[in-house]
Amino acid sequence: MADDEPEDIEEETEHQAVDGLTDIGGVGEDTAGSLREAGYETVEDLREASQDDLAAVDGVGTALAARVKAEVGDVEVSDDADAEVEESEDAPEPDTDEEDVAETETEADEDEDEGPEELTDISGVGESKAEALREAGYETVDQIRGASQDQLASVDSIGMALAARIKADVGDIDVSVTVESVPASPERSG
Repeated sequence: MADDEPEDIEEETEHQAVDGLTDIGGVGEDTAGSLREAGYETVEDLREASQDDLAAVDGVGTALAARVKAEVGDVEVSDDADAEVEESEDAPEPDTDEEDVAETETEADEDEDEGPEELTDISGVGESKAEALREAGYETVDQIRGASQDQLASVDSIGMALAARIKADVGDIDVSVTVESVPASPERSG
């Protein structure tokens, strides 16, 4: 009669929450566990949290918090994020495991100047997005770093959320508070 004991249901729900969190780029099992321990059980919980709150979670940091906020579609970056990101390393690629994340963060402390060197090294930017950026006049990572989030978002196929992710990955967080989903116009050309 009691096949679904409350403990079994709770464990199953907890596992599903971790699975949802690990779907976010840069969030592995360990980070998902830390987020869950801090009270962030679902993607919706992450969406409602501030970037500063997420950055305070063990194993997250400012760059990953910005990336998480960009991926869950609600970017809110504090004004002092620029200084904090300069002191940390860019978020790891989505396919890295937690041991690699720890190594990356350790290396970041030793060498702050490392970052993406090619457009395709930027998180979320593959060959097609890199080509769209080049067509819009952004040939180098330094040019991306010098562009505003709004300027990047206006590039065909980029959008506000990816622009925020790009800015977070190049270590230049100057992100707008509001994010709107606007379909790309096929008539727009660079």
